[in-house]
Amino acid sequence: MPHPTIADVACLPYIALAEEGGIDLATYPFVARWMERFMRLEKFKPLPGMMPLEMPKETP
Repeated sequence: MPHPTIADVACLPYIALAEEGGIDLATYPFVARWMERFMRLEKFKPLPGMMPLEMPKETP
C-alpha cells in the first residue's frame, strides 16, 4: 500500500473494532491483510479506543 485513500482512513476504525460488535475478522483474510498493510504505514498512529488492537509484528 503506497499511500492510504480517504476510504482506507474512513473505514479502518470501524473495521478495527468489528470484533467488539461480534464480527469475526478471521473469516475475512483479505481484510486482515489490508489492516496489517495499513498499520505498517510509516506515519500510522492508532486512534484512542482502537487499542488493544494487535499491531502487526515486524517482518524481515
